[in-house]
Amino acid sequence: MAASETDVLSPGTAALNVSRRRLVAWLETIVITAVLPATALWFNPADPFLLETGFPWVILAPILLGSRYGFAHGLGSAMLLVAALAGSWYQGWLPTETFPTALSLGLLFTGIVTGEFGQHWARRHEQLDARCNYLQARLDQFSRVYQLLKVSHARLEQQVQGASMSLRTVLLAFREQLSRSEFQDGVPLGGMGDSVLRIFRECGGVQMAALYQVTPPFGVDPSPAAQLGRPPPLVVSNPLLREAVKTGQTVAVQADDYSAAADGVLAVVPLVDVQDQVWGVVTINEMPFVDFQHSSLDLLTIIGGYIGDAIRSYSGGPSVA
Repeated sequence: MAASETDVLSPGTAALNVSRRRLVAWLETIVITAVLPATALWFNPADPFLLETGFPWVILAPILLGSRYGFAHGLGSAMLLVAALAGSWYQGWLPTETFPTALSLGLLFTGIVTGEFGQHWARRHEQLDARCNYLQARLDQFSRVYQLLKVSHARLEQQVQGASMSLRTVLLAFREQLSRSEFQDGVPLGGMGDSVLRIFRECGGVQMAALYQVTPPFGVDPSPAAQLGRPPPLVVSNPLLREAVKTGQTVAVQADDYSAAADGVLAVVPLVDVQDQVWGVVTINEMPFVDFQHSSLDLLTIIGGYIGDAIRSYSGGPSVA
C-alpha cells in the first residue's frame, strides 16, 4: 500500500510541466548550438567555425541534441548552424571565399539522421515504460485481491455457523452498489460513505469513525462524507491525517497508548488505488482494544485499497483492469 513520493497531478499541472520541459529543451538546443562557434570565436576570431582544423567540430551540436531530444531538435540545431555559416560567409568572416556547401549539407544530414534514431529509441523506451507500469499496476491489483481472499478465508474459518457474511461477500456487494451509482464530478464518495463505514464496522470492528474526501494534492474536505457514531470534528492539521494523505499509508498511534491520540484520532486509513491516488480517508476514533492490533490495521489497509480501486473503476478515473 506504499505510495510513491510523487504527488498526484491534475491534467492542467501535467500539461504545464510538459510545456516547461519543451521550453527548456529548445533553450538548451539554442545554447548548445551556440557554444561551439562562440568558443571558437573566442580563441580564433578568424575561423569561428573551425573550418581549418581538419575536423568539423560544430557537427557535435546536432549529434548531441538529436540523440537527446529527437528529430526536430537535431534538425533545428543543424539549420541554426547553417544559417550562422551563411551569415558569416556573407559578411566575409570565414577563412574561405566559397560557401562551405559540403559542411552545410553534412550538418543537415547529421541532424536528420541522428534525430530520427534518437526519436525512435525514445518512442521505444516510452512503450516499454508504459508496459512496465501497466504490468506493475495489474500485479498490485492481483496482490490485493489475493490478500483479500486469503483474509476472507481465514475469517470464514473462525466464524460459527450462521454468522454474518464473509469479507469477500461484503466487498463484492459494495462493488455492485458502486456499479449502479451515478457519480458527480469531483464527488467520487457521494452516496458511498455509509457503505464504506459499514464495511469498516462489520469487518474491522470499528465503533466510531468518519469518512472524508481528499482532493489532490493534499486537500481534505473537513465536512465528513459519512459518520459512524459521533466522532469529534476533524482537525485538518492532525499529524496522523497529514501523514496518511501524503504517503497513502495507514498510520496509527501505539496500541498501548490510547492517550497519545491527537484530537481523538486513533488511526487514519486512506482509500488509495493502485495508481497511488488517495480518494478519501477514514479517521478511526474508537474500536475495541483487542481489535486495535497490527493484523486488524493490515486488514483495514487492504480494505481501503480495494475500495480505492473500486472507486477509481466506477467514478470515471482511468482503470487498470
